[in-house]
Amino acid sequence: MPRAPSAHGIELKGNKVMDALKEREMQHPKAGLSLLKTFRGELCKDDTKFWVDRKEELKAMKKEKEIQMEEVEREAEGDLEGPVE
Repeated sequence: MPRAPSAHGIELKGNKVMDALKEREMQHPKAGLSLLKTFRGELCKDDTKFWVDRKEELKAMKKEKEIQMEEVEREAEGDLEGPVE
């Protein structure tokens, strides 16, 4: 018998599974996407758009984080070179 999501520390709320998955995704990025794999129903047009848009948002967030990390690394390298005279 499969374990309930709450047994894994996943609290799903809402009357519809898709609403619960979307809520979970917004609270914990990528969690809803992971759980979406277990969704057995067909996605309606609005749900498909939500998940496609969400994947794009996550890609943009990842890219922004990479840019920020590159900036931090460049600043750190500059600090290691010492003051310019």
